[in-house]
Amino acid sequence: MREDDLKTNKKKYIELQYSAVTQGYLREYCKDNGFDLTTRFNGRTQSEEAFDFHTTIWYTTTSHDINNRSYDVIVEDIVPKGFDIFGEGILVLEIESEQIRNIRGEFGQTHGMEDEWPVYRPHISLSYAWTGAVPEVDMPDGDEIVGGIVHIKDQKN
Repeated sequence: MREDDLKTNKKKYIELQYSAVTQGYLREYCKDNGFDLTTRFNGRTQSEEAFDFHTTIWYTTTSHDINNRSYDVIVEDIVPKGFDIFGEGILVLEIESEQIRNIRGEFGQTHGMEDEWPVYRPHISLSYAWTGAVPEVDMPDGDEIVGGIVHIKDQKN
């Protein structure tokens, strides 16, 4: 076994996955507004039901000795701020949440994390195949958006 095989430090991806009820609510909202849910982040095709609504909390550029795990949380202070388009064709709902910022702050301070994106813009991706301008539709109701599980994972190579 090589020394590299014994190292436990990995770059981390930490996300807030939304509750099952919120997943259903956002899925219907997106379908009602014509947002494509059949394209994954990597460009592959998926069913609409497979689209996973989440908010990235950390995508680290630094390695950390943190076990991969998931734990339940209740995040219910999400306020939709508006739509934007990130990169090429990623339609997002920008949000604000003190609870999400607190979770991010705790991980960052405790583990000295540095992020791929130094300016944190919490959001929920609504489509990875958006074409055109920012949509002019009503935003989803923030009272219907509730976080459910924090996942801590190693980044995929």
